[in-house]
Amino acid sequence: MSQKIYYRKATTKDANHMIVVHFKAVHAISAEHYPEEVLKAWSPKPNKDRENWLAEVILKPNSDCFVATNGTEQ
Repeated sequence: MSQKIYYRKATTKDANHMIVVHFKAVHAISAEHYPEEVLKAWSPKPNKDRENWLAEVILKPNSDCFVATNGTEQ
């Protein structure tokens, strides 16, 4: 059984979750193929500075940041 996936424009409230997902994806999927120092440079541990940076990117008028959702959250 498949579930429909929706997407919506990201808000600043999504920034932390987006950073965490990126970090986990980079470090889980790529760990076999890249040295740890490369992974740390590509996606350092989530922190408030990274979250604030992404929140600023999301707010830019020409930014196209989206999140996927199953439709149960707004």
